[in-house]
Amino acid sequence: LAESLWTHLCQLAAEARGSAGSYTLSDLVSKLAPHFEFRERPRVEQDLRRLRQFSTERHISSVRDVIGDDLRLPTVDAIKELEESLAKAPVVLFLGVSGSGKSVVLRHFVEGAAPGELRLYFRADLNPASPSFLEQHLSLQHSLTDCLSEGMFGAITMVVDQVDRLLTESQIADVVQLLAATKHLRP
Repeated sequence: LAESLWTHLCQLAAEARGSAGSYTLSDLVSKLAPHFEFRERPRVEQDLRRLRQFSTERHISSVRDVIGDDLRLPTVDAIKELEESLAKAPVVLFLGVSGSGKSVVLRHFVEGAAPGELRLYFRADLNPASPSFLEQHLSLQHSLTDCLSEGMFGAITMVVDQVDRLLTESQIADVVQLLAATKHLRP
């Protein structure tokens, strides 16, 4: 067992050496878990449930997707374009004139997550969008970066909406920190 672990660790070091990379604890656990059974593994499920619940109840629910009693904006084509753009780039700016339905498209995109995929939606104008705010406000047991890098999901996408409504450098810095917490999720 020790020899096999050493071989895998040397292999990971060789892979990281070429790009001067490093691994977080969560990265190591994710890479080694298919080959070894751990007695203890960071458990982030509860934190991820809290993040998803906060995203859904506080943020997604704030976006109305019905006009009047039953008129819904068509979003299928825009969602397809968004998915194609995300397949090509880790960060996508979704632009349009005010009131054109951008937030509704983003809401439907997040709600359409496939099983095994995590999509989180945050409105930058409702709360501070920093990782430290989310960690404290939601009483997360692990850092946001560790939660999102645990490897429980095949794909993780974070949507930060209403960034154009931020007025201060501090608010914009919060969004940058939030995006930096997820930088390792996409190549």
